[in-house]
This record gives sequence, C-alpha cells and structure tokens, in this order.
Amino acid sequence: MKKSITQESNYGCGTVCFAFAADLAFLYILFAVTMANFVAQIPYYLHQYYLTSHTAPSPLGLVLMGGVLAWFLIGYHGLARYQKYGYILVLSFLSVEFLFYLQTQIAQYLSGHGIFLYVSSPHSLILFIVFGVGYINFIASAWFIYELLRHARSFVGDAALPLSKRITKS
Repeated sequence: MKKSITQESNYGCGTVCFAFAADLAFLYILFAVTMANFVAQIPYYLHQYYLTSHTAPSPLGLVLMGGVLAWFLIGYHGLARYQKYGYILVLSFLSVEFLFYLQTQIAQYLSGHGIFLYVSSPHSLILFIVFGVGYINFIASAWFIYELLRHARSFVGDAALPLSKRITKS
C-alpha cells in the first residue's frame, strides 16, 4: 500500500526531498485554491438568491455541487497518494473548471461587458470577493494543468513512488 506524501519522512534525502516538498506545496496550494472557490459559493448563494427572495437551493443544484466537490476530493485523495486515478480525476476536474471560466469570459467579452466583469465593475463587496476567488481559480487551474502535465511522471510514472522507496532507488 502506498503512503501519502504527507506521511513520508523527508530527512537526509537531498534532491528527492526537494521534489517531495514541491509535490507537497503543489498539493496544498491546489487544495486551498479549489476549496476557497467551493466555500465562496455559500456567501454568493446567500447574497444573490436567499437574502433577496428566500429561495432555497434546488435539490438538483445541491446534488450537482456535491458531485463536483466529490469529483475533486476523490481525485485529490488519489493524487496525494500517487495513484493514476487521482491524477486523471484532478486533471479532468481542472480542465472542466478552466473551460467553464474561459467560456464565461468569452461570453462576457462578446456581449460587450469585457472580461473579469465583476472585479472591474463590482456591484457589491461580496460579489467582488466571490468573483475574485473564481477568477483566481480560472488562472490557477491553467497553471495546475500545466504543472500536472509537465510533471506527470512524478505523479503517475516510475518516479511516482513513495518517498522512502525513491530514497533507496537514488
């Protein structure tokens, strides 16, 4: 059974530790940015829908949001354990996220509103923050995709071994 990267010891391993630290930092940043976007949906919903019309979230909307969150969390869990399924799930999640934000920006631009509409012309502080978090996710998802593709072997190839095994192979 593979250990997660958070369970490995990193003492006395030289350049392998640097790669391990980079993997760990990447995963922490990925988790923080993505979860911030999910958490931001709560004040967004309250501001846009509940406080104005007391509309409860639709069951379908909750199921879809829960499914997307599960998609990310299951993938993240696998990626943190150097499992191929985790890599594929996270890469597909990030690709869909990036394409969602890209089509939103294209649609805003084509309709004459310009890009990054709610940050450039905020209607409220809540919308400014929530859309700012979304735009950060848009840019970050492109970077995460690039890094996952660039370092695919470290997550799913021969180098995707637990740190203790990488130390003995070095």
